[in-house]
Amino acid sequence: MSVLETGRRRRGLAARPTAVAGRRKGRRLRVLVAEDNPVNQRVIVGMLERGGHTAVVVGNGRETLGALEAGRFDAVLMDVQMPEMDGLEATAAIRDKERASGAHVPIVAMTAHVMKGDRERCLAAGMDEYLAKPVEMRELHRTLERLAAPARSARRPGELLRSVFDEAVVLERVGGDRRELRALVRLFLADCPRALARIREAIASGSARALRDSAHALKGAVANFAAAAAVEAAQRLQAMGQSGALAGAEDAYRDLAGRIREVRRALKLFAASRARPGGGGRSRGSRRR
Repeated sequence: MSVLETGRRRRGLAARPTAVAGRRKGRRLRVLVAEDNPVNQRVIVGMLERGGHTAVVVGNGRETLGALEAGRFDAVLMDVQMPEMDGLEATAAIRDKERASGAHVPIVAMTAHVMKGDRERCLAAGMDEYLAKPVEMRELHRTLERLAAPARSARRPGELLRSVFDEAVVLERVGGDRRELRALVRLFLADCPRALARIREAIASGSARALRDSAHALKGAVANFAAAAAVEAAQRLQAMGQSGALAGAEDAYRDLAGRIREVRRALKLFAASRARPGGGGRSRGSRRR
C-alpha cells in the first residue's frame, strides 16, 4: 500500500522551517489524504504541513480503508474520483463499518466537479464537508478547524460530560439504573450513524417530508440524554422539513453533525467511566421489585 507519511522520506520534500509549521496555534491533526494525483498530493500535503498538521497519503479508496484499519486519523480529505474505488464508495464503506462501533471520522470531499448535485451526492454518501479543487489553503484550514472543534474536548472528561448532557436528569428517567443507561447509550451509539445518514439522504434528495421525519426521530432519540444543543440543532432541521424551506439545510446538517459528535464522545466517556468493576447497578435502589 503506497501510504506516504509526511516525514518526507519518500517524496523528497525539502524540510520547511519550523516557524512556518508553527504559525497556527490550533490543534495539530493527523490527516489522511486520499488523492491519486501526485501534484495534488504535494499541494495538499504542503498546505497541511504549513498548518502544523501531519499527513498520510494514499492513492485510492481501497488504500484509504486499509489506512483507517491500520491507524487513527483526526480527519480524511477524500478525492471523489480515484481508481479502483472512488471516494463515494470508500466513504460509504467507512460509514458502514462505523455503525457497529459508533465511531465517526470526519470526511471532507475534494472534487474538481462543481456541478449541481455534487455537494448533495457527497453528503448523501456520508461526507461531512465539501471542498472544490483547486483547494484554497485558508478554506482547508477553516474546514479542518470546524470539524475538529468537538475535540475542544481538550476539556477534562467530567467537563465534557457536564457540558453536553445532563447525567442527573437522564439517571432520573431510568430510575437510577446505570446498567439500563449504559444499554441505552449502546443503542444510541449504534443507531446514530444510520439516523444521520437518513437526514443526509433527505437533504440530498430534496425531500422535505423525509427531512422532517428523520430529524424528528433523531431529536427524540438524543432528547433522552438531555443534550439540549443537539436537540435544538435537530429541531431546526425538523422545522425546515415541516415548512418545506430547505435553503440552508446543509449548514444546519453540519451543525447537527458536530453536536452529535460531541454527544457521542461524551456518552462513550460516560460508558467507559461507569464500566469499572463495581461501577454498575442502580444508584438509588431497584426499579423492579
